[in-house]
Amino acid sequence: VKKEEKRLDSRCPVNIPCKYIMYVERIKTFGRSTLSKFYIKDNLGNIYDKYNGYIIEPEGPDTKATGKNKRIIHGEHELFWHFRPQKKHRYWAPQIISNDISGDRLILIHFGGGRNWSLGCLIPTRNPYKDNSEKYGEIYKCDFEQSKIFFNEIANFIDSVEKTNNKIENLKINNIKLVIFNNITE
Repeated sequence: VKKEEKRLDSRCPVNIPCKYIMYVERIKTFGRSTLSKFYIKDNLGNIYDKYNGYIIEPEGPDTKATGKNKRIIHGEHELFWHFRPQKKHRYWAPQIISNDISGDRLILIHFGGGRNWSLGCLIPTRNPYKDNSEKYGEIYKCDFEQSKIFFNEIANFIDSVEKTNNKIENLKINNIKLVIFNNITE
C-alpha cells in the first residue's frame, strides 16, 4: 500500500530537520533531446508543487563519458555551487557530481533555450515545445526568459534551504540531492 503524498507549497516545519530530493523523471525523447518531469520532495513526503516543471537535456543513451554530447547517467547525484563567469550571464548554478559524473565534466542545472543550449546540462522550463534546430534537427526547446525565471526559482529554493549567503566555488549543497531516473514510454 502506497502512502498518500502530501502536497504543499511551503517548507518543512521549522522544528523538523529536512532533506530534499530534486527528481528528474525522464519521460520522452524527441530527435536529439530528452524531456523529463522535474519536482521536489522532502523527507516527509511533501511535494513542492511551486517547483514542478520540466528538464530538457540531450538525447540518450545515458553516459558517464565526457565529451559525448549525451544525457548524463541516471542515479543519485550530489550538488555543488559553480560560478558561471560569462560576460552576458554571470550567476551561480548547481553543478552535478557523483561517482559516475566527474567534477571536470561541468554538468550544471542552468537556464537556456532548450536542447541546443546543452552538451549534457539540465535546462529547466515550464513550457517545453518541439522544434527544429539547424545543428541538432528535431529537439525540445523552451522560452529563454521563462527558463531563466524558473531556474532562479530553483536556485532561490536551494539558497533558502542551504542559507548560502556567501557562495564559494565547489561549496557542497548538503540538504538537497538530485535523483534522475528513466521512465521513457516512447
